[in-house]
Amino acid sequence: MESAVKRRASATQSTPNKPKRLRKEKVEESEHDFSRLKEAVMSRSSHPDGDWAETCREWELVSIYREPGGHCSCNKPIVEHCVIRNQETKEELIVGNVCVERFGRKELKVDKKVFEGLHSLSENDLAAATPSVLKRGRELGFLTKRFVADYKKEASGEGCRVRYNPEHKNFDEEKATKRRQWNDQILFAFREVPKNECAKCGTLKSVVRMHGRTKEPFWACPKFSDHGR
Repeated sequence: MESAVKRRASATQSTPNKPKRLRKEKVEESEHDFSRLKEAVMSRSSHPDGDWAETCREWELVSIYREPGGHCSCNKPIVEHCVIRNQETKEELIVGNVCVERFGRKELKVDKKVFEGLHSLSENDLAAATPSVLKRGRELGFLTKRFVADYKKEASGEGCRVRYNPEHKNFDEEKATKRRQWNDQILFAFREVPKNECAKCGTLKSVVRMHGRTKEPFWACPKFSDHGR
C-alpha cells in the first residue's frame, strides 16, 4: 500500500511537461522584437517621442510582395513583405504580416489568402488569380477597374477550367497565352520596387529634395509627382 502511494507521488512529480511548452512559445514570440520595430517606426514618424497609437495613424500600406530572404523591421526573417509609408515624412518601412498587425489598423492588415494567391500564381502561370489578390490589387491601385472586371469575366466563363488545362482536349492556347500575360501583370504589380522606380508605371524617379532631419532623398515620378518617395 505504501509503495503504491510512493509510485503515485513520483508520477505526479515527473510530469512537468507544460512549463517546457510554455518556454518554447516564449522563445518563438521573442523572435518578433517589438522594441526594435517600435524604434524603427517612431524614428521615421513626425513625432518620434509621441504616442504609439497616434503615430500608427500616420502610416499607410503602399505595397505587398512575396520574396524569400527578406527581413522585417523587427529583424525577423520574412517571406511575406508589407511596405508601409508614413504620410507625413514619406519614410518607408518593410514589416512582416505579423508585425503589421501591431499597428492595430485594419487598413494595414493583409489577408493571408492574398499571399497564398500570389504564391499560387508564381508556381503556375495558368492558375486563376484569387478574388483576394484582385481586390487587394485594386485597393492599392496596382490593377485598374477594367482589368479586374475583364479578368473575372474570363475566369468565370463556361468551361474555363478545361480551357486552361494543357492536358485537356479543349485546351485553348490563345486564351492560355492571354491569361499568362495577365498573370505576369499581376505578379509585376506585386513585386519589390526599387526606391528610384515608380510603383505604378515603372518610370525612373528623380530626387526632388532632401529630408531635413534624416538627410535622405525624396524621389518623385515625373508622371505622378505626388507619389512620394
